[in-house]
Amino acid sequence: MKKLMYAMGSIEIILGALTLCATAIIGELLPKLGWMVFAAGGQYSPERYSVQFLVPNIIAIAFIIVGAIQIMLALKMKEQK
Repeated sequence: MKKLMYAMGSIEIILGALTLCATAIIGELLPKLGWMVFAAGGQYSPERYSVQFLVPNIIAIAFIIVGAIQIMLALKMKEQK
């Protein structure tokens, strides 16, 4: 049971960190891609390509917190035995 909690907690932390990294990269990359596509046409506006990642970031932070709690609970279970 403890090994499963360690594994799940670690996976959740890694998944949350990867999601935060991916949303940061996408948020920086989309306006630059839009500029590259519409540079010839002259109709580029950075506001059209800004993306808000509020919900995915909240979910990613929740994954990190839940994973840390699971690892701490597994450590407490190990100390009690």
